[in-house]
Amino acid sequence: MRPLLLISGCLSLIASAVSAQTVVGPGAQSTLSPDVQRSPGRYLQIEGRADGAPTAFVVTTESPNLPSNVETLSIRAVGRWEVCEGFRFTGECKVIEGRYQRRQQTGLRRIFSARPVEG
Repeated sequence: MRPLLLISGCLSLIASAVSAQTVVGPGAQSTLSPDVQRSPGRYLQIEGRADGAPTAFVVTTESPNLPSNVETLSIRAVGRWEVCEGFRFTGECKVIEGRYQRRQQTGLRRIFSARPVEG
């Protein structure tokens, strides 16, 4: 029973930290929710590990504080996105677009904030 409560608690923390984002959660597959699949707009899908468990979430709006317990492993950027190593768009930032099988392909050590870029 405790492991289930721990996973549920982690999911709650991630969900509260990621406002205006779809949290897929621990053990997630790399599929997008039906709402995002139908959306013609831009989004940023981040897959990684949260406290050792697989997780994935989708960012659809400016997000200055992504969950700090998520180690980003891969990214899919539909549209142009600015991603930054620090919270609130601090530290090194890069504009990305497309699929990155490994976070290192972005040239960043970690990703703690993201926002859509016009153009």
